[in-house]
Amino acid sequence: MRRLKLAILVVLALFVVYGGGSWYIASQATRAERELPGQTPGSVGLRYQGVDFASRDDGVTLNGWYINSEHPKGAVIIVHGLDANKADKGTGILQLARRLHDQGMAVFLFDLRGHGESGEGKLSGGQFEQRDLLGAFDWLVGNGVAPDKIGLLGLSLGGAIALMSAAQEPRLQAVVADSAFADLSDLTATEVAKRLAIPYWLSRSLNPGVTLAAQAVYGIDLRSVSPEEAIARLPYPVLLIHSRTDGRISYDNAVRLKSASRNPDTVLWTVDKAEHAKSFVSYPDEYVQRVTGYFENRWK
Repeated sequence: MRRLKLAILVVLALFVVYGGGSWYIASQATRAERELPGQTPGSVGLRYQGVDFASRDDGVTLNGWYINSEHPKGAVIIVHGLDANKADKGTGILQLARRLHDQGMAVFLFDLRGHGESGEGKLSGGQFEQRDLLGAFDWLVGNGVAPDKIGLLGLSLGGAIALMSAAQEPRLQAVVADSAFADLSDLTATEVAKRLAIPYWLSRSLNPGVTLAAQAVYGIDLRSVSPEEAIARLPYPVLLIHSRTDGRISYDNAVRLKSASRNPDTVLWTVDKAEHAKSFVSYPDEYVQRVTGYFENRWK
């Protein structure tokens, strides 16, 4: 009987430790590292309008910059990545906005919830952040931009958000996904280990508990975040960009996304040597040429 009681106590203790560890990791992994933009579009010679708008459905207050053009061919919404902001230096967002504007495009930059100058919100791997991007889309449409002249350009997490948002909003007809992941469930253990500086084996062993804790406490269903499923619902061609040497989100994610697309004209531009989400930084001229060519073709 004593052995049975001891065994029960050990099981309960393990359950408490596992559950507590899972809850703690979920609480930390769903919090973005906020960094305020260090520059504005004015830093690269662009005139812009500061914008506050609401995310679709849940009304989180978001902050953005709208860079208009005299006779724009269309408007591009650029979506930054994890722990970044609308002026992210690492991926050269402001320089990219400058180059796209020079090609006759309006550009809308904004901070996702919990990032930059936007309102608070849990990091959900793209589940809730889709509402932010769709709120930006709604703002543009409400300010006179034709829905079929709006394109999305997402970097890393932003690329995943762009694909999933487009699958929700049929009026969107143009998406560029740069360095996006295919399915969050395949990436969770690796990202948690990196963000919290814990061993991968520990993160992987706690992954089921973290998934349950995120769902139970925050309403975040990590298993539902699948850009791979989203791209399969898009009838039009998508431009995918990924570096073969990406050390954070492996190149096979892009191959999976390309295979999942049901449009034979979807293109995967493979960059031979670039860091994660830095293809524009490494190959700016070809990047702009491919991106503008794609958008102009979709906006005909």
